[in-house]
Amino acid sequence: MDKNDVLKIYDEDYTKGYEYKDQLKISVNKGVDFLLNNQFNYGEFKTEICKRYKDSSGQVVEEWNFDSSPFATALILYSLNFLEEDERVQKLREHGLKFLMAEMEEGGLWRYCSSKNRNHFMLPPDLDDTCCISYILKINQVLSQKNIKTILNNQNQQGIFYSWMFAASEKRIYCSNETWNVNQENDICCVVNSNVLLYLGETEQTRKVVEYLIQVVLKDRENISTPFYNHKISFYYMLSRAYYNGALTLVITKKNIIDKILNIQQPNGSFGNELLTSLSVCSLLNYGYCSPDLNKAINFLVKNQQADGSWKRIPMYGYHTDKATYGSAELTTAFCLEALARYQLLDATAEHKEKQEETVKVIVKSPKTQGINRKKLFLLFFIIIRSDNWWLYKIPPLLAIAYAEILLMDLPVIQSILTVLALLLSISSLAAYGHIVNDIFDIEVDQRVGKNNSMAQFSSWQCLLLCILFAATGFVLPILMNFGTWAIILLGINYLLPTLYSAPPLRLKEKGIWGVVSDAAGAHAIPTLFFAATFLHLSTTPQPESIILTITATVWSFCAGIRGILLHQLWDRENDLKSGVKTLVTSLDIEKVRFWISYIIFPIEISLLSLLVLVISRFAPILLVLFILYLLLKTINIKLALANAFEPAPTWKANVALHDFYEVCLPLALITLLSIREPLFLILLLLHIILFYPSIKQRTTDLVQLIVSGLKGLTNLVKFTNEYEQKVDFLPTNQQNQQELEKLQVQLHTSQTEFTKLNSHLQTQEQLEQIQAQLQQTQGELQQSQSQLHTSQTELVQSQSDLQQTQEQSEQIQAQLRQTEKELAESQSQLHTSQTESVQLKSYLQQTQGVEGVMSYYRSRIASNPDDIQLYHQALEVIPDDAQIHLQLGNALVRQNRLSDAIATYQTVLQFHPDNFEIHLELAKALEKEKKWDEAIAFYQRAIELNPDYSWSHKHLGDILAERGQLSGASLSYRRALQLQPRIF
Repeated sequence: MDKNDVLKIYDEDYTKGYEYKDQLKISVNKGVDFLLNNQFNYGEFKTEICKRYKDSSGQVVEEWNFDSSPFATALILYSLNFLEEDERVQKLREHGLKFLMAEMEEGGLWRYCSSKNRNHFMLPPDLDDTCCISYILKINQVLSQKNIKTILNNQNQQGIFYSWMFAASEKRIYCSNETWNVNQENDICCVVNSNVLLYLGETEQTRKVVEYLIQVVLKDRENISTPFYNHKISFYYMLSRAYYNGALTLVITKKNIIDKILNIQQPNGSFGNELLTSLSVCSLLNYGYCSPDLNKAINFLVKNQQADGSWKRIPMYGYHTDKATYGSAELTTAFCLEALARYQLLDATAEHKEKQEETVKVIVKSPKTQGINRKKLFLLFFIIIRSDNWWLYKIPPLLAIAYAEILLMDLPVIQSILTVLALLLSISSLAAYGHIVNDIFDIEVDQRVGKNNSMAQFSSWQCLLLCILFAATGFVLPILMNFGTWAIILLGINYLLPTLYSAPPLRLKEKGIWGVVSDAAGAHAIPTLFFAATFLHLSTTPQPESIILTITATVWSFCAGIRGILLHQLWDRENDLKSGVKTLVTSLDIEKVRFWISYIIFPIEISLLSLLVLVISRFAPILLVLFILYLLLKTINIKLALANAFEPAPTWKANVALHDFYEVCLPLALITLLSIREPLFLILLLLHIILFYPSIKQRTTDLVQLIVSGLKGLTNLVKFTNEYEQKVDFLPTNQQNQQELEKLQVQLHTSQTEFTKLNSHLQTQEQLEQIQAQLQQTQGELQQSQSQLHTSQTELVQSQSDLQQTQEQSEQIQAQLRQTEKELAESQSQLHTSQTESVQLKSYLQQTQGVEGVMSYYRSRIASNPDDIQLYHQALEVIPDDAQIHLQLGNALVRQNRLSDAIATYQTVLQFHPDNFEIHLELAKALEKEKKWDEAIAFYQRAIELNPDYSWSHKHLGDILAERGQLSGASLSYRRALQLQPRIF
């Protein structure tokens, strides 16, 4: 769209297409007045819950009730931002922000139900509320971003965010008389992830979210990816506002969403109703869409505004997970005001013509209408080629071999630099080709497990064009620069292997050991041989050392590749099992694979690495010193059990052993040696640091931490040893052992005296030698006794230490016991006070509000403590025939597995309310759990008679009939359930 096109739209449509120019401002003013008159004093805008049921005549009746929540207030405040110059809006915003801040919990989190809602504690904090509210507070400069770490911890392994923020592994929610068992599927919502992206912005931590949202749109998965919203237009609105506020990579979805929205527009200009129309208009404006289609939609909104300034109360979310829906007239009004206010900005009257010219320039030049800027374009390119999987990890070791060959052959500087750059382009094109081909043939597999695949957005011919492009860029420089026949052949083999690895019919990745071998060869060994062959070709007379270096480096890289692909299959094992992909690791026990890696492959790899370092150190001795220092630091690290453990086979993605040496230490050391020998190589050194800066920075930081941790550990060890020796020297001597030592010393002295006397009298040498042997034996026994004494002293010290530690623990336990007793006494006192206050409060409520006031008190207490059976009985003492209390009591007993009591409770309340549908349904469920099949069937049938349109009654009846072998009846029940709710299974 160029400037003239946009001006034409403005001049012909927006000035002439809307006949009632002043009516637009009147509608906005009336809408703002409605919100001003209906905002609660404490700042909340109303949210209502809508339940539908059929009355006795068969008509569907909607029952709306107030359901306090901060969520609607956050959405309304966002919409009012487009009217921020209005003083009334500033007042609304000020009160709304106070309400949102008052609802914030520790850590900057929010729940859907406000503190004024009786279900407040039934629902845990969630990301939808937390991110929407946090963003509103952020743009109003109210809240510092202290909850980001907590939010980032609520991701799954694929980087997608869960909706609910649970502390426990069992995810279960109680609300609206329904129990939701939250699993990984219904806890992932594309709308929630759009709101997370709005708050966090487009960063490295949210890159996977962007990819996920793009795939939802491109693959038409909106309806199955929004478990908390009842229309995909809600998703388009949330996604487009994330794009409007800076997530520009979502421009990929722009055309698809605009087309999908326009396809549902009706002849009268609406998109279904007032709510969907306002959301659609806002979504189109978020994407910078300007068209006469908007005129009809705006006219529809203005004509359907009600007399009090509001728009119709229409549910916006709910239904899929919770069978109730939620919305309010205030919420619909806010979205309509946003649409009208933003449409006003497009009004091209004469007095705003100059201002509009500037707006058109912005629209024409803006990345939102022309595409993404260069930075975003590069980001998309790197996502497609999956550079984060290979650039920092596989390229540096290959460059290390190149630097080593240059060191050995002493090639010309300029030729060497140009050759390295050409090899870098060629091998990068090869890596991109390999990952693109793999993604192309993994599209269907990834879709089965819900895994993102960047190639899914391209057509077949586009995929083929990308493969040809990267194949051409890989070969062009090696051919032009005459890398030699062998190098070209190796490069061709290297392009063939990833194709055979991924593409059917061979698809080696699913052929067990062949997949492992082909990946190790294609990703490591052959590229190493390709680099070495290139430099061997440049040398007229290759030295024997260079051939030895080539062979050693190739075998070493192959072994490292074997470990690498096994680790990759180990980390992807769960997804491969889900999708049915057969790899070597999926057919073996995990611990067996880790044993092979740690005790067979890794020792061979480190031995070959040592041999490679020895070969290179013949002409660069300093490298051997650096390698020994590196191994020494790692050894100290292991011995002292410090951070950054040396793990050859981690069970999940982590810093793998030796990779820091491969990726940073080895290539940097070699290029530095080259630079010292020839300063012109400083160009290559600087380029290497720039290209691989993230890895160098991280690995250098880890190395410094490793050195500091090792030195600190050694210092602590020496200090501990000295202190231990000092304590041992000053420990009191065991009395018994001391007496034995004195006896032995007396015996030694006596023996020495006798030896002296005998020595003076013995005349023969033979007698003298015998006595000396006896003396030596006595001395040996004495030394043995001294050793035993030392052992006894050591054991005594250890026993004293254990005794002291036990005494300290005993004292701590006693202190804790005293504290517990004190807290128990305080709790009993508080309980007594609370009971007294409760009696007084109930008496006061009885006097002032009557029975209904007392029942409100009990309902509030039950909402906070749904499993406190005593509360239900106390409430029933006030109104014995209260159907809702009886129903909640029965449900609580079922949750506690007290099925007999629950059944008795339901049967009791049926005496008072024989036509209550919910009681019949819950009683049938309880009887089914007790395996009282006939009675359960009867009550299910009675529940269906009372409410024939509730799908779950038919589903439950079908289940029990199928269990009893009554397949015909079960089939009829299932069919009726599917008619009422197609996604019930």
